[in-house]
Amino acid sequence: MKYFDSFIKVLHHHTHIKAGYQAVLHIGGVRQTVWAVRIFDKEYVQTNDQAKITFKFKYGVEFIERGDKIMIREGNTKAFGHICDIYPMYAPPKDLIDKFITNDVI
Repeated sequence: MKYFDSFIKVLHHHTHIKAGYQAVLHIGGVRQTVWAVRIFDKEYVQTNDQAKITFKFKYGVEFIERGDKIMIREGNTKAFGHICDIYPMYAPPKDLIDKFITNDVI
């Protein structure tokens, strides 16, 4: 899967997280950089906030399942949560405008 929605809680971040943010995502044995493409119902999240966020794997696709627990790290930033929705590799969200990576081959 390339795109997925997850519900996360930010434990610590020095400023705020908004669309375009990159971090390392840990899901079981998967360790890969992801882009935060969209944050639902908010402009940004910060320490102690919770939000549903659409992520995109930066380097290809991974096998993940709905309900998997996730952890996000980048420097001192730490967040955790679970995967809510998964979009098939060739069918990204219809209403999503992905402006963060160019030359993207789906």
